[in-house]
Amino acid sequence: EYLTLLARMSGAKLEDSTSKFEDVPQNAWFAPAAAWAEQQGIAQGADGLLLPDAAITRQDLAVLLVRYAQLFQIELPAASQSTAFTDDAQIAGYAKEAVFILEQAGLFSGRDDGRFAPNETATRAETAKILAIFLQKYSK
Repeated sequence: EYLTLLARMSGAKLEDSTSKFEDVPQNAWFAPAAAWAEQQGIAQGADGLLLPDAAITRQDLAVLLVRYAQLFQIELPAASQSTAFTDDAQIAGYAKEAVFILEQAGLFSGRDDGRFAPNETATRAETAKILAIFLQKYSK
């Protein structure tokens, strides 16, 4: 769903492209968005898999949105660790920069207890809020 939202935000014409992800059926409703995200370097998957049935984590949502911004040359603040989340050590190495960029951009914040909660599922409400703020602040 998230890749479809990003593709639609970009204005991409989603065609019947073939995804290289082994777990994306070519007749799936999201297959064109997965193929687009893969071709654009937004979604890279792991071991040839996208895991489309898995819930997206907060850290993966951050990574995908930062890659999207980079693709479209949307200037986001530089990553600096001004807010230390109490669970910084749990943020995956591949996601740390993206998490701190979006925190600096005012798009992501921690939980009430000071954690970022990188492996918790990004809720639809969080995702909608993040994308709405992103579009308001950074759309061209």
